[in-house]
Amino acid sequence: MLALALLVLFTFSGKQGFAAAASREQSSGQPVVPFALEELRPGMKGIGKTVAKGTAIEEFHVEVLGVLHGEQNVSQLILVQVSGDVIERMGGIASGMSGSPVYIDGKLLGAISYTFSLTDHRLGLVTPIEPMLEIMDYDKKQTAWQPPVGRWTWADGGGERRLVGDYPVEEIHIAWGNNAQDLVSYDGGRLSITPAAAPLLVGGMGPRARKELADSLQAFGIETVAAAGSAGALAVENVRLEPGSALAVQLVTGDVQVTSLGTVTYVDGNQFVGFGHPFLNRGGVNLMAGTAYIYTTVNSLSMPFKLGAPMETVGTVTQDRGAGVGGYVGKLPDTMDLLVKVTDRNLGTTKELQAEIANEPGLLLSLVSTAALQGLDQGIDRIGPGTSRIIFKITGDGLSGPIVRDNMFYNSLDVSAVSLAELLETLQLLVNNEFQEVKLDSLEITAQVEQERRTAVIEKATPTVSEAHAGDLVDVEVVIRPYRGQRETKILRLPIPETAQPGAIHVTVRGGGLGYPYSELVPFHDDAKEEGDPLDFESVGPPSNADSFEKLLETILKREKNHEIVMEYIPYYDTYVLPPAEESEPVAETEAEDAESASAEDEADRIGSIRSGTGVSWSQDETEPVRVTLPTRYVIEGQTTFEIAIAAGDGTEELVDDGEGEIEGENDEHRFRQGLHPVE
Repeated sequence: MLALALLVLFTFSGKQGFAAAASREQSSGQPVVPFALEELRPGMKGIGKTVAKGTAIEEFHVEVLGVLHGEQNVSQLILVQVSGDVIERMGGIASGMSGSPVYIDGKLLGAISYTFSLTDHRLGLVTPIEPMLEIMDYDKKQTAWQPPVGRWTWADGGGERRLVGDYPVEEIHIAWGNNAQDLVSYDGGRLSITPAAAPLLVGGMGPRARKELADSLQAFGIETVAAAGSAGALAVENVRLEPGSALAVQLVTGDVQVTSLGTVTYVDGNQFVGFGHPFLNRGGVNLMAGTAYIYTTVNSLSMPFKLGAPMETVGTVTQDRGAGVGGYVGKLPDTMDLLVKVTDRNLGTTKELQAEIANEPGLLLSLVSTAALQGLDQGIDRIGPGTSRIIFKITGDGLSGPIVRDNMFYNSLDVSAVSLAELLETLQLLVNNEFQEVKLDSLEITAQVEQERRTAVIEKATPTVSEAHAGDLVDVEVVIRPYRGQRETKILRLPIPETAQPGAIHVTVRGGGLGYPYSELVPFHDDAKEEGDPLDFESVGPPSNADSFEKLLETILKREKNHEIVMEYIPYYDTYVLPPAEESEPVAETEAEDAESASAEDEADRIGSIRSGTGVSWSQDETEPVRVTLPTRYVIEGQTTFEIAIAAGDGTEELVDDGEGEIEGENDEHRFRQGLHPVE
């Protein structure tokens, strides 16, 4: 409270008179003339430009209070005080003003970039124009000016304390990212400051999707605020990016909007720079740049902020550096088209969500997941249990063809969230694969959702024979019990390989959903997330041991499905090879039980390895498991096992006539088990 009280008292005394100064218009035909910092003196006056409402650029007054120097030789920053009618209407320097150009004697000094929270909002810092102009020459391999975090002191006075208004200030501390939450402090002449960055304006998203987006961007220290969608319907004419105009940096456009607002500082031909501080500080980027309409400026005790919306995408932000953002007008970025079409089978309604998402690695999965979640949520207009059928189609450069998956999901708490699990896993595999770059073009999601529970439990599986030979096909009766329904029997045909060795095989029958390698990745409902640790889709490792991109695609396309019955076993495992009876030695009952228990544990470990996609070698020949699947109209739950013996020989022993019309042979019992009768 003491710190807050001191900051509230941090005001300037007396009236500050400002003389109007003319500024030189910047255009593509007239290069910028920077104001030399060595000529800058406290008390110098100039003007700044910004948009307070609509699209009209207005001027405000600026007075230089001093120059600050950072510890890490990143550049210099200029402490200023602003005034004028537009400043009074906005309540001081507002979030979204970052990038507002400041001119002295017609020369461009730099851009408004930082301001103080919970104190005199007329105080701020200006980023000099020189490091901002360097952004125009950066490519993705260059190292840019870093964010000016840390301790800043007076450039011409060392550790000297100076009165800023009536308050002694020795140094200013700039925080960034998560540290920006603890900004309002004063201690022994040290004052903290924050970037004048506008909160991330999110339109078209409900509270849940917006919260998920905020959690995924938490590391960047960006606040999200619910806002209106696109302002394109206002049809404001002759709006272009020019010094002082509102600049929209867009992550998502369409029915869903995710936008940060700032101001253009300088334009040279088709290049522009703005903000004066980083957006996300990601270096070389691929983001949408657009014009914006400012509805109003919200006068907040913490810090005023501009509330607006993008109008039209006119270019690309290609650099996100410590001194600001930069890009090109007329060059549109690579984006991914998203279409979510949801049919609620209970209501008989179909709703669509369309969006264009910045194809930016590291952000794409978070943006897609939250936009898709919003599409599903609004499609059924509820959050709760149900069964869904999800078909998604992914296209992109680097893919041999579209990736299409058709699967069913059920969840007793949140069907929308769980329905996205496989999609997000697939996107993660593609975007972060180690083999080649994949640039996604489009994602189409078609969902049919109903509130009823469409699940079935596997009760038992019984082979029609207890013994089989290599090369046989064994019918297996699988009994499933639908939720609150009558039992159903499904027939799966189990192949015995020609090379199968004599012995016993243990067969597992289960639902396809049990084979998901990312069973712990349940989006939006992770326990750790509830404790404030958001699930990071970008860093999750791939669930495949594929050694080529082609095999990776094959893994994706051939993955099991939740509505399938899966029957599988390992045909060549030495543990189950039965030794000849005459060579066997008696085994104590307890030893036999231990061996049986160990075999069961081994089998469980092997089946678990199959499901996790770890690529365990089952023998020296790396035998693949034998697997049979059968699709159903239910999400299959549970599992069971059975054992079947593989007999020696191929089951084609010669039959002998006993002279009485009866056929005898060692294989009669086998033929009977297969449903065949002795030949008469």
